[in-house]
Amino acid sequence: MTQTLAAAIAAIQDVWLSLQVDGQPAVKAAPAQPTESMTQFPFVVTYPAQARVTPMAGWTKSVVTLYTEFHMGRSILPRNVEVAIAYYEPFLDALRADITLGGSVDAIAGDIRAEFGYLEWAGEKHVGWRFEIDVKQQGG
Repeated sequence: MTQTLAAAIAAIQDVWLSLQVDGQPAVKAAPAQPTESMTQFPFVVTYPAQARVTPMAGWTKSVVTLYTEFHMGRSILPRNVEVAIAYYEPFLDALRADITLGGSVDAIAGDIRAEFGYLEWAGEKHVGWRFEIDVKQQGG
């Protein structure tokens, strides 16, 4: 697989799409490109937040922080919080099982950071997880 930022984002979306808890899929939507609004819950979006690039003679090393957000609606808040919390361990286990994200990166670099609570997308208020994942890519 080619090591591009788009490939790394698609690989993380694929991780979410493959997850199941209690025989149920983790998400109903995980588009490769974020859309203006999402109507199916839960949904996941993954996008770049920041990058550190080290150019060297003949090659470049970059570490990109990707945000991946697991969104639940707030319609039945206690139930939706419970559902969202249940996907924490399975998602991290899936990342640990393939730290190259299917060859789209050299490795997940360092700690994965997670924050639970309020999320917003397209002006709508949701609840869920934001994971911050640093991925390392090197190339010539």
